[in-house]
Amino acid sequence: METRNTRRAQELFNLAISIGGALIKLCQFFSTRRDMFPKPYIDILSRLQDSVPPVDYASLEPVLEEEYAGRPFPFAWIDPEPIASASIGQVHRAGLPEGEEIIIKIMKPGTEEAFDQDFAILFFVFTLISHFRIFMGRLDLITLLEEFIRVTGDELNFLREADVAKRFKKNLSRFDYLTVPLIYDGLCTRRVLVMEFVHGDKISEMEDWKERNNDPAVIAARLTELYIEQFISFRLVHFDPHPGNILVQENSNLALIDFGMSGEITEVMSTGIRELLLGFFRRDARKVLQQLKNLGFLRKNIDAERFLGLVEYVMEYTNYSITFDKGALESVDIKPVIKELAEIIYTQPFNLPCEWAFIIKTVGVLAGIITMLNPEYNIYKELKPHIIRIATDGFTKSLSHAFTNLRQFIQDIVSLPPRINSFVDRIQRREVDLSHTIEEIDSRMDGLKQAISRGLLFMLAFFSGVGTYVLYMLQRFNGAIVMAAFSVIFFVTFLVYRKRRRKDVVSRYIK
Repeated sequence: METRNTRRAQELFNLAISIGGALIKLCQFFSTRRDMFPKPYIDILSRLQDSVPPVDYASLEPVLEEEYAGRPFPFAWIDPEPIASASIGQVHRAGLPEGEEIIIKIMKPGTEEAFDQDFAILFFVFTLISHFRIFMGRLDLITLLEEFIRVTGDELNFLREADVAKRFKKNLSRFDYLTVPLIYDGLCTRRVLVMEFVHGDKISEMEDWKERNNDPAVIAARLTELYIEQFISFRLVHFDPHPGNILVQENSNLALIDFGMSGEITEVMSTGIRELLLGFFRRDARKVLQQLKNLGFLRKNIDAERFLGLVEYVMEYTNYSITFDKGALESVDIKPVIKELAEIIYTQPFNLPCEWAFIIKTVGVLAGIITMLNPEYNIYKELKPHIIRIATDGFTKSLSHAFTNLRQFIQDIVSLPPRINSFVDRIQRREVDLSHTIEEIDSRMDGLKQAISRGLLFMLAFFSGVGTYVLYMLQRFNGAIVMAAFSVIFFVTFLVYRKRRRKDVVSRYIK
């Protein structure tokens, strides 16, 4: 079996090398999935991560001459031996006249034409298989391909990559364990990228970096933190985290490079990820199912309640026992949910929204890397501190919004007396025609007072409820119970409160 896998993996490697372009990108993804592919595939395809056979440096010189035509050549020296070669570009060490050691990434000749051909072939293939019954109504392959072409096509413009790298360096600067290379703006062009040289070994080369006080478990946790930040707060995601783009330095410090395949996600998608994580952490299977449906992963005509038991069962296993380790996954007993699994296979209720394709691919690659670093990685345990932070941040934003509304409400109340005085003055000057009776005015004033009182009660109930939620998320259960009691009291009072009208009080004494 291993001999056959080795032979087929080598055939796939050779095919990727001969075709190049998009197929190399696909094989890079395969090489990170140790939980899906046999070891020979991982070992052989891993060589494609940043070791695509290089082109001769002489073939790159015309690219440099064209890009820097009309101005002095900016480099003091360039090492003709590449330090990395990928499907689009080739990386060389170089130096500036001032003495700084840098990295230059040069687009390989003919790359743009090769990708255009790949895209045309993929369009033909995707159009053909999109008519297969298994895909019809479930996956818009053409839209998916268009998204792939858009994101991959962005890699063919190194100026965009330079801009994205600067944004990553600025927005992730609070993580002192992360290095993002400095970009030399004035030297970057559409086909040449110039950046600071950073030291480090590929994250997959564990034997090389383990001796420098690096802890694989710490690195796995830090990688999780970096991508949680990208998905939830930054909303600009590095979509190509294969091992060649993540370097390990020393003391479990990391360097992130190659930002060509990066993309922004919408606020709706970011909110969806946050809500899914909160539902997962709170073991709220209904919330998870509802979010999957809201985000388009479940077909609209599917009754999500039928899969509630399955989700609850999976979440229970995940929370307490499941790690990314292949053996742990294989040990799961599926007998209690075999009926639900059979129904899923029969009804095929899931969709793959095209806008989520690269997010799913990125999460898959990260899962493969984390499996390698820490086979005992527990999803629930590792995500817990991030979920608490997300919940706290969400509370802070809600509180800020509520205080803004409260401030506006108070300003309206404060401005009411001057407005009343102005209105009375207009009455005295007979500029206002009063067609209402005193009884109607009293009734409206009573209604206004009642609305103000009920509004204050509702706000007290709301803030008490928010406080209950925060204390619960922080696992301060006694405080949460007390705060919940206040919230219930205020809310019930809000529901039953009815201020007696002045007319009713007067009528009581007249009778």
